[in-house]
Amino acid sequence: MQFSSPTKFLRLILIPLIFGLPLLLSNAGVSAKDYRKLTMEQMNKLSKEEQKLVPIDVFFDLLGKEDLSKGRKNSNTKPVRTALLEFGLRRLGYYNSAPTGQDSDELSGAIKNFQKIIKSKPTGTLLMGELETLFNAMNMLEPPQISLPNKMIISIQEHGIISAEGTWKFQNGDQAFPLQTSKITCVKQTRNCQIVTANVSILNNSDDNGHLNIDVTDWAITRWTDTEVVAENDNPVCVSYTMTINFQKKEAFQFRRGKGGEQCKDFAEKPQILVLVDGFNVSWDYYKQRRIEGRKFMNPEYSNALKQSSSD
Repeated sequence: MQFSSPTKFLRLILIPLIFGLPLLLSNAGVSAKDYRKLTMEQMNKLSKEEQKLVPIDVFFDLLGKEDLSKGRKNSNTKPVRTALLEFGLRRLGYYNSAPTGQDSDELSGAIKNFQKIIKSKPTGTLLMGELETLFNAMNMLEPPQISLPNKMIISIQEHGIISAEGTWKFQNGDQAFPLQTSKITCVKQTRNCQIVTANVSILNNSDDNGHLNIDVTDWAITRWTDTEVVAENDNPVCVSYTMTINFQKKEAFQFRRGKGGEQCKDFAEKPQILVLVDGFNVSWDYYKQRRIEGRKFMNPEYSNALKQSSSD
């Protein structure tokens, strides 16, 4: 059995089934030993936290019974599901054999070791919440990587146009959405700079690979010289900005000031400086940190072996 894209298969087969369960609260008092007695409709009414306590075999057995009761073909995904578990545990260093799609003592032992690392009871059978954690760890190790473009500042003085692009980065502090790139166009005649920013918000959840967001803002030009352009943006409720693009030095900065007030308590009142930088380095560092976070779920012996091999 071969899988050209195991992570994709796991998402298509398992995740819609896990997260398709409604999160309504009912039957909250059902104990673990009674889960097999539930119908899928009753399972759907469990709280999100209790759904995480359901063994994956119980859930998929119930799903198969529901298919049969409604005259649908039995969705027997166990061989594929087992093979994908083998792949996931192998990716994290808990399982050494090639995926077979069959239960085995080695697979049970690998599951137990994984459960120990995530501080769960080592039963050898994954719960739905533990399956979610396994996929989250795989997703952090193998995220969909996006390379951002590098910085570029161009001056077309004879036409009164300044163009710049790159990624804004705080000199001190973290960006809420580090995976972002901006295209800036300043026109002397209209006394306006327009900034179009695209950012990708990637969460550490298995059912969310990220969202692409686009933001367009207009800045009023307050100064235009032979070497730089200065523009202001006071439209945000909680902060105001001053941007300077020095097209002679090929540099761009933003000076951000907090406006204060109760509704703006989550925004820093202390002035901050953002610098337009090469996006490639930002995206490289971002994914490097995600891989570091994902390795926390690895088999420690396997993780140490990787570190050793990379240092040799």
